[in-house]
Amino acid sequence: MLPPIALLKDNPSTLILDMAAAPGSKTTQLAALMDNQGTILANELSASRLKVLHANLQRCGVTNTCLGHYDGTRMDENLTCCFDSILLDAPCGGEGTYRKDPKALDNWSLLAIENISILQKQLLRSAWKMLKPGGRIVYSTCTLSRAENQDVINTLKNEVADQLSIIPLEALFPEATRVVTDEGFIHVWPEVFDCEGFFVACLEKKGSDKIADVSKIASVSPFKVLNSKTSQLIEEYYQDQFEFDLSPLLSQLRFRVSQRENQVWLFPEYGEKLRHSLRLQRSGIRVCDLIDSRKGTIIKTCHELVVSFGASFGKQSVELNRTQATACYKGENIQAAFSEPLKMGEAIMKYKGLPLGLAKVLKTAEISKLKNNLPRDLLRTNAVFN
Repeated sequence: MLPPIALLKDNPSTLILDMAAAPGSKTTQLAALMDNQGTILANELSASRLKVLHANLQRCGVTNTCLGHYDGTRMDENLTCCFDSILLDAPCGGEGTYRKDPKALDNWSLLAIENISILQKQLLRSAWKMLKPGGRIVYSTCTLSRAENQDVINTLKNEVADQLSIIPLEALFPEATRVVTDEGFIHVWPEVFDCEGFFVACLEKKGSDKIADVSKIASVSPFKVLNSKTSQLIEEYYQDQFEFDLSPLLSQLRFRVSQRENQVWLFPEYGEKLRHSLRLQRSGIRVCDLIDSRKGTIIKTCHELVVSFGASFGKQSVELNRTQATACYKGENIQAAFSEPLKMGEAIMKYKGLPLGLAKVLKTAEISKLKNNLPRDLLRTNAVFN
């Protein structure tokens, strides 16, 4: 958890690149530190790991992230001097994880370290080109070898001469001075804190050169701006059903609301700018679906909106006890007497004030019956609630 803290310490940023983001622990931490404002481009080369990354962002209610599926060594071709800050938690030999996973060294060799250090240097060069003047890069690994840590930083430093300055990290956490290097890097050795091994370096790009416009790719967006009629329909639904005022989200500059066919999406502040430069895999969150029927347009809320904003819903939310919450995550329907009367239609299931997901009210007598609409891929037979 040290790299996101190092990146944002005394360094407010509105557009951040998480260059090798999966499975997403650092991306979600960045989003939390940014209070879901600004924009994070979370990039991942592996298609399977990208799916895991998206699942974790969705589970944690992250709204300010776009997903990219690119080779990080070539991302700078379209994004020169684009980002305020960049986190490069680089692929590495993994020596620092040996204590929890002895298999981490099964494929270790000097040749493998030499080859991966070449990749690390390529990634850091690309990150440097994408960084704005005055911006910062945090380079981190979970390995111990100097070849993957100090030597990678020194290679870049030799190439960019006096443009690079090192931000010392001796005050990053209590007792950090025990593991700070002469250069100001953090190099955590397992025997010092009885923990895993880790390396963190913070680099700043000097200068105030004019920032070049990002390159644009020829693309036709499938999204269109939400028209006033549809916007009013959505606002009225959420006000009536949940006592939730959606209008600030529809009007705030940090979000962009768009429609694709029958889907309504909420984009981060810089989502449109990034879309012109990259073919994004995903951007922001899906708010709801608009379903045509003989009675008019029906609004079907999406799970992402619930986990992101459901804690602010004023009514039609049901507080579950521990047994009910466990049943909810098993995919079971809920039947009980609730403290507040419910009306038919969508409702929010909560546990200790936090939204779990959607339900559909099937019965509104003294004993209410809720049909569990939690997405199937989130169901867990071994979910534990305190």
